[in-house]
Amino acid sequence: MEIGLNEIETLLDTLWEAFQEKNDEWITPHFYGPAGTGKSTAVKEWSKKIAAKLGKEWIDYDTLTPRKVREILSIRDKYFVFADLRTTSILPEDLQGLPNRNEDMAYFVPLDLAKLLSEGAGVLVLDEFSDESRPNMQAALKKLVRERRLGGTALSPQVFIVAISNSIKHSLNAHRLPIPLKDRFVVFDVRTPTVDEWAKWMNEKYADDWDKRTLAYLSWKPSDISADVEEEVREDEYLPPATPRGWSYVAHMLKHVKDEKLAEALIRGKLGQAGERFIAFLKVTPPTFDEIAKKPEILKQCTTEELVMAAFTIAENAEKKEAYDVIKYMLLNINREIVMLTIKLMSKQNYLAFFVRAEKEPAVLARLRDLGSALI
Repeated sequence: MEIGLNEIETLLDTLWEAFQEKNDEWITPHFYGPAGTGKSTAVKEWSKKIAAKLGKEWIDYDTLTPRKVREILSIRDKYFVFADLRTTSILPEDLQGLPNRNEDMAYFVPLDLAKLLSEGAGVLVLDEFSDESRPNMQAALKKLVRERRLGGTALSPQVFIVAISNSIKHSLNAHRLPIPLKDRFVVFDVRTPTVDEWAKWMNEKYADDWDKRTLAYLSWKPSDISADVEEEVREDEYLPPATPRGWSYVAHMLKHVKDEKLAEALIRGKLGQAGERFIAFLKVTPPTFDEIAKKPEILKQCTTEELVMAAFTIAENAEKKEAYDVIKYMLLNINREIVMLTIKLMSKQNYLAFFVRAEKEPAVLARLRDLGSALI
């Protein structure tokens, strides 16, 4: 079943409710998808909401000191423990515990994670699951998913397991899971977020603290939001393929790094070949806002790249009184994609101000309606 990133939370809510019924067959969701789409982040954010719903204090296992672990164990019911294990970075003994001898018997001493998850509520994420190929680790993971045990320690009935994997197309290390392991999951294929979904997430996380030129570029070249890893490796074995996570880094970084050469190096290092194209786009020089405001018809002389950058320039100046006449001219004379991009790049406040004025002009309002209900 294919789902969007924004559907993960609702799906997990449904599975969590079913999980609480304590059926004999435990439900373990397994999310596949391109690297860097935000699968792990979505699960982490969902776990915080579940903790709040249960009235417990959410805490990340990776941040815990031995002293804090002992404190949590003494009042375990107060906390909701979130643990994200990168399966490729651990050993079987990290799941099973350490061997110990007591006279003529041997047993495994559980590690702190096992003790934390043996009581109370929490979420255990098994990340990079399909990248793990070691037979002994696959056996340990199979036991964990099938029997819900970390070595000899049973997980609490309130601990929910989620597996996350990169798809084979987007990870050179990913492989198909053996059938005995695969059939322990209910599998969901998480598609790459659309540019609009990515922009919505950026606005929620960063508000205005990100560079909207990234949105202008991705709206023009939406396929660059996520690259085929094999194609990228053929082009350059050192640079990474573009991912939504990489674009998020670049968009936020460009608001703070003023040195052009450093910014270009960071873009190239995060986005690979797509980064090269984005750098070339950033060097396009459209007319200034003052030039456009003085003579809007200059837009008809622009190349496509210049029009996309001009859309960004106009949106950035949308609070100026001259901007209304410019956008009005665009609505009636420039292709709809550029007009829609300009409006998409505007802040909500500026768009509302523009729409209030547009309501007084039937021709402009009719054109807005032609562009689609999403703009109104």
